[in-house]
Amino acid sequence: MTGIAGPGGGTEEKPVGLVYVHAEGPDGGVGRESSFPGDRAAIRSRAAVGALHLVRRLLEPASVTKP
Repeated sequence: MTGIAGPGGGTEEKPVGLVYVHAEGPDGGVGRESSFPGDRAAIRSRAAVGALHLVRRLLEPASVTKP
């Protein structure tokens, strides 16, 4: 996971809240680009939750029915 959590460091090309997450599972990997609103703590928290959801989805058995 990498990105710009703020409060400074953002640019027009890479604004505060921009986060990249990549995870690898048994059948390959997947990456996501996200943009989160809020202050530094909120951006970090949302990015961590997003990363955990990504890992969970990669590790779910293929036979699990998704809603």
